[in-house]
Amino acid sequence: MMGSDEALKALSTGVIFAEMNFLEKAREHILQALELDPIVLERAPAPDECWLYYAKAFAETDPERAIAAFQRSASLNPATAYRVDQAWRLADLLKERGLG
Repeated sequence: MMGSDEALKALSTGVIFAEMNFLEKAREHILQALELDPIVLERAPAPDECWLYYAKAFAETDPERAIAAFQRSASLNPATAYRVDQAWRLADLLKERGLG
């Protein structure tokens, strides 16, 4: 994800950390991005992917936030449901809630 503004840079970093499973760092950068611009996820080049990794990053610490982010991702791209790795805490959370 490319972007010249600080919010998009922070979000991009957060997504990369979430992809690498460094979830604490991912949360830190995602929250920073949202502080800078509350709609940064909607402006991102791949908002469905950003929302998915947001959900992954928060699944362990804030289940409600994670579920909401997953649902936003799925509303943008229904194929999101097939991108949740079964090793992620998000997969367990979705199963617990009857969503996966």
